[in-house]
Amino acid sequence: MNDQIDAQNDKIKDLEEKLIAISRKMDNKSIFQDEESSKLLLDEAKKELLLEITQLRNNRSSMSDGISESITKLEQEVDELKTTLLKKETEASLLRLSLAKMAKNTGYTLSESEMKLLKGKSSSLDLLAKVI
Repeated sequence: MNDQIDAQNDKIKDLEEKLIAISRKMDNKSIFQDEESSKLLLDEAKKELLLEITQLRNNRSSMSDGISESITKLEQEVDELKTTLLKKETEASLLRLSLAKMAKNTGYTLSESEMKLLKGKSSSLDLLAKVI
């Protein structure tokens, strides 16, 4: 009977060792599954971030195009304003010349302020020269 008890104890020990081995395998399998799940989640997050980066690059490109168009329009407006200013300055110069001729032909004596106007140069021409 002692032999039977010893045999059963040996079987129990063998079964317990097999149970421990199976338990370790299950733990390892669970850890592996957890790692696989984490990897899949990280891969998905990476894909989403790459998509977002692509969208941001596209938005930046669109904004750059819009800014370039705005700059071009503003440059055209500045050129038009320069042209208009030059025309007005030319008109003012012609009026000064006409006034000087009229004063000379009529013998009208110009006051000091009128002389300054005739001799004066427009500050807008100086400013325009700096801008150009």
